Amino acid sequence: MAPTQDRKIYTAKHRDEGVRLDHFLVASLQKDSPEGFSRAMIAELIRGGQVVHNGKIATKPDKKMLMNDVVSLERPAFPTESKFRAEAGVDPDILFEDEAVLFVNKPAGLLTHAVRSGDTSLVSWTLRHYPQVAQVGGTLLRPGIVHRLDKETSGILVIAKTQKAFVELKRLFEEREIEKTYFALVEGHLSKTLGSIDFPITRIPHSEKRSIRRATSDVEARPALTHFQLLKRFSEGDLVEVRPRTGRTHQIRIHFSAIQHPIVGDRLYGFRRKPNALVAPRQMLHAGRLVFSLFGKKYDIEAPLPDDFSCLLAGLTACE
Repeated sequence: MAPTQDRKIYTAKHRDEGVRLDHFLVASLQKDSPEGFSRAMIAELIRGGQVVHNGKIATKPDKKMLMNDVVSLERPAFPTESKFRAEAGVDPDILFEDEAVLFVNKPAGLLTHAVRSGDTSLVSWTLRHYPQVAQVGGTLLRPGIVHRLDKETSGILVIAKTQKAFVELKRLFEEREIEKTYFALVEGHLSKTLGSIDFPITRIPHSEKRSIRRATSDVEARPALTHFQLLKRFSEGDLVEVRPRTGRTHQIRIHFSAIQHPIVGDRLYGFRRKPNALVAPRQMLHAGRLVFSLFGKKYDIEAPLPDDFSCLLAGLTACE
């Protein structure tokens, strides 16, 4: 395949032996791209299946290079206005904003950040309305984004509008100083009205899914803790308030599946459905509230349940 204006092809030399794939690409791109690209951005492109290594799609940023290895990718670019696409019904609602942060209510079906070229995402919406955020953060793929929600999870997200806010919000999330509250409709009836799930979570190689580990001998498993409280019991399932203390990928979905009560509509971690099982168009999980203090100011922001979630609940039969 010959290189084009949009596709770049690089061949490893002797000096590149043993260099990580993501480091090799960063160095190669910087030679012909004056704006440069961060390692984090390139790693995301690799994990997203946009890099080809010796004729096969690469998935591991830490893959070691050998002399004469051939690597190709579509050249990443700074987003431009012409690439932004607004789709009816998937724009987020603005809940609150000031000079430092922006809180939005992300609808289900909207990606937090693009996975493939051309994806509509919260990032593209943000850059269209807040172009100054392009300079915030450590990667062009996720400017201002300090946390994320799965595509089919609705709810509240906070976006940093300044670099100072970005750095501090990252610290608050990492040190678990942000209180997160979710609402979930789960299958079946929980045995306890109040409890915690603390199974460690590990990545399944070459899969979108994660897995829990009931024993901690797996060195790749990360600690994860989820608190929950039953809010309302229906004949078809339980409405639960969820407070995750850690922020692992798919954590809430994995944890409730692990205790045999997957989230209604979860196609990745749900079980094979019974004929009379409750059906939902997407996983019934909503990020409802964020509470934290930033630069001496207290933020307590809530996102109302979306219509699809509310309508589903309205059609259920409450247990006395």
